[in-house]
Amino acid sequence: MVGDPLRIRQVLTNLVHNAVKFTDRGEVIVRVSVEDVSQNQTTLNVSVSDTGIGLSQACQRQLFDAFRQGEASHQRHFGGTGLGLAICRQLVEQMGGTINVDSTPDQGSTFSFTLPLSGDGTSERPRELDLAGAGVVLVEPHITTRRALRHLVSRWGGRPLEIEDAGTGNAELALIGLSTEELHDESLTGWRDQLARLDCPALLMVNASPPDLPDDPPLPHGGEILSKPLSRRSLADAIRRTRQSTIPRARVAQTNAVTSRDSESRPWHLLCVDDTESNRLLLKELIQSAGLEVSLAASGEEALTLARHTTFDLVLMDIRMQGMDGVETTRALRRLGGHWRHLPVIAVTAHVQDNQRRDLLDNGLDGMLEKPIDTAQLSQLIRHHLGADIESDTTEPAASSRAIRTEDAELAEVDLALGTRLAGGREALARQLLDQLIASLEDTEVDIRDAAERGDDEALLDAIHALNGACRYCGVPRLALLVETLETRLRSRGINAVEPLLPDLYAAMEGLRARGSHHASSTTKATANSASSDSDT
Repeated sequence: MVGDPLRIRQVLTNLVHNAVKFTDRGEVIVRVSVEDVSQNQTTLNVSVSDTGIGLSQACQRQLFDAFRQGEASHQRHFGGTGLGLAICRQLVEQMGGTINVDSTPDQGSTFSFTLPLSGDGTSERPRELDLAGAGVVLVEPHITTRRALRHLVSRWGGRPLEIEDAGTGNAELALIGLSTEELHDESLTGWRDQLARLDCPALLMVNASPPDLPDDPPLPHGGEILSKPLSRRSLADAIRRTRQSTIPRARVAQTNAVTSRDSESRPWHLLCVDDTESNRLLLKELIQSAGLEVSLAASGEEALTLARHTTFDLVLMDIRMQGMDGVETTRALRRLGGHWRHLPVIAVTAHVQDNQRRDLLDNGLDGMLEKPIDTAQLSQLIRHHLGADIESDTTEPAASSRAIRTEDAELAEVDLALGTRLAGGREALARQLLDQLIASLEDTEVDIRDAAERGDDEALLDAIHALNGACRYCGVPRLALLVETLETRLRSRGINAVEPLLPDLYAAMEGLRARGSHHASSTTKATANSASSDSDT
């Protein structure tokens, strides 16, 4: 379909925001359906339903007027100007559609709009996979999600089964939706018994983030545990991997249709993209172990060059980079086609706000890691996407900026023990990263001062974000906290909010540089003394 993505996004964002704001419990569902198909035009109907406070008939009649909310008390309680729905109506009408509302007080509301789009609405996207009549057990307590899963399984050529109808050998796969409450030992034990009786691999789809998933999932016949929300593509890929693991090796060698990687011909190959040298070095050190190969790219442009003639299995992508940023680079990689359309690309960033997480996922990224990298989370993510583990020299989790905040008010200038934990237990690497940071501070300060004097918010954010990323991997708690505070203020309140903190930042940077100079001088003197001693001998 061809339409105006910016306007459509504005309308949907506004309607979903309102639905969430006015709904204390229940659900918010976005539905898209074909309303009409004519020559070269398809009209979609888009609805956003909630189970919130609802609206009276009198309120509905005036709801799309500017500066009006449903009730006067709504503005006092929920905030807002009442302009949002008036803007939605204007945007929908500019696209040739109409918008309306159907609501019942205390039961919820449904806002729907029509969307005329050019293009052929009779053609459908190719099927992501072919289940070839396989029986698939579906267990999903949420009715709408269960309906969507049944539709997908049927469209992929599978036979949806209820768990009661799936005897031994009758099902080739089970799709099980679990809540966070069902992650407790007792419930997991119950599911392990049920899945053992099914005698087939299972995909457990859990309302939890990857770090909260159980280390020992109840999968007696194999499978995976996945985090919701789960995209159509991610589900298809997981089913493909799970079915592949149950096919005998001889058949795999004959068909070779499920995956482009022959696990016995080459190791998993990861691409790490980051414009800060110390970050690239640390990622390589954390990941590179027996069976895992790592390539490094210092920019989006370099990543594209590598991607055109190298096969990768997963990409770790810095987001804010000079030139092409991480989102632009990810889009360009997807446009290469082939396996790049579905290859996992994980955002690695030093600073991301909650509303930016969803934007990154909407722009083609498949997950997120926040600097400093927690080795356990990185290992879990790689295991989730590739089935491989990374090695670590330490069992301690990496210290985070949140942990730094809990220390004494007088933060240390350098904390080598903290730096060693951040470097995955490698003290030599921690010292190397610290030296690289100190060596870069003079140029960084020049960039920050120049951007601040010119009042250039973007240039200042680039410089501070780069420094924030470098500090995340070094044991410099005083500077790390200062830089993180600066970036948060700059993103949320602008350049005026950070100017009072800049003298403290410059002082902290000067203190580190002085420490670096003293360290270098001591090292040179010690080397000279040693050489003199050798000569005397």
